[in-house]
Amino acid sequence: MMKPDLIQAMLSHIGNDLYYIDTVEKAGRFEIELFGGGESTGLTEAQAYYACENGFHWQVGLIGKDTDYQRLRLQLGTNGADDGIVKLVSDGPLGRLFAVTSEDQGYSEARCLIGLKNGYVQGCGYNGMYNVSLGQGQCTPENFEERAQSIPRVSLFKPGLSLGQLEGAAVNADNGAAPATCAIFSASGETEHEKCSVRFANSISADGQKASKWEFTWPTGNKTIVQRQGKQLRINGKEASMNFAEGYAMCAVNAESGNRFCFKF
Repeated sequence: MMKPDLIQAMLSHIGNDLYYIDTVEKAGRFEIELFGGGESTGLTEAQAYYACENGFHWQVGLIGKDTDYQRLRLQLGTNGADDGIVKLVSDGPLGRLFAVTSEDQGYSEARCLIGLKNGYVQGCGYNGMYNVSLGQGQCTPENFEERAQSIPRVSLFKPGLSLGQLEGAAVNADNGAAPATCAIFSASGETEHEKCSVRFANSISADGQKASKWEFTWPTGNKTIVQRQGKQLRINGKEASMNFAEGYAMCAVNAESGNRFCFKF
């Protein structure tokens, strides 16, 4: 009635040194039901992504993997490859249905469908890296209802989130800001290096081109905005060029000032 690795974790603590179920992934992995906190009536892209990844990883006892949807979108967004992570395939009176590509996708298939119907989260899919299935395995929107299984609502949240944070957990976490480090390198060699936050968004321009926007907020409240449309890149409205530096996810050089802005997670 208890997971063997939970018993092992408990027995490794002696006396008053207790093993606490204090994160989403611990509660989910060890099938401990939670009451209250973090409830929502909808289903967002981020929640669908976490439901898929958690549904796979908790089956194999994977705890401690730094699963972060917003950061993954930002990382893939630097090369324009973030579009295929989560896609809305159905949105009607019966609920929403998302197609999710796992970060484990590679030589083996790792995909699932996550839906919300009548307040219940359901999913089906297959992860070839770990050889585990959700529901009855591979599925399509057409056979989703017959192949999907119910998924605990706790799986909708970022696995590393503490249970104390669930009460105020944002239901639109995919629209939230991710922590990062921002730096500015000037022509004279002087640098500004601060903790910052970043939001990322995609859109389609009137002429059909994909447009990406990174909004960085410094501790002072000042913002650095990097925008890309097609091959054109701008930083704070000025022409810029993409540049990369070791240890940073992306850099942009301001053509007017010559300053280089970089960020990393």
